[in-house]
Amino acid sequence: MEVYKHPELKQLALHVTPVGFPIGADADLQHCNRCIVASNFGRIGNPDIQEDYDVVLSGKELTAVETKLSPTTPWYSPSAPPKYEVMSRLYDSSGQVIGMVYMSFGYKEGDDVGKFTALAHAIADELKQRIPSKDGLFKPAA
Repeated sequence: MEVYKHPELKQLALHVTPVGFPIGADADLQHCNRCIVASNFGRIGNPDIQEDYDVVLSGKELTAVETKLSPTTPWYSPSAPPKYEVMSRLYDSSGQVIGMVYMSFGYKEGDDVGKFTALAHAIADELKQRIPSKDGLFKPAA
């Protein structure tokens, strides 16, 4: 996926359990080793937090306008610009859930968040088509 083709997209992160890490049989344990494996803002290897688990386990997409981060947020910055966030399941091309995708878009008062949500769905579909499998995600690019 070429991020430059979507200038509204400011941040993108893929949360997946890396190849070789154990995945439990129980639904809660399936995600215990999931972390950020790719992003355009760093934090590679940071483990998922409860909110990330909930998105994958429930299948419920989360959207939010963030105008001010809480000082208790690990990545808090008082100068962080407002953003619109979309968190949803990440699928491979066969439709298998392989993790979560996080996207944020630059936001200003009055922006049409429905447009951002629709774009997030299009980007997620583009990713789905390009990911042959979870293991394939970790292979070198051709």
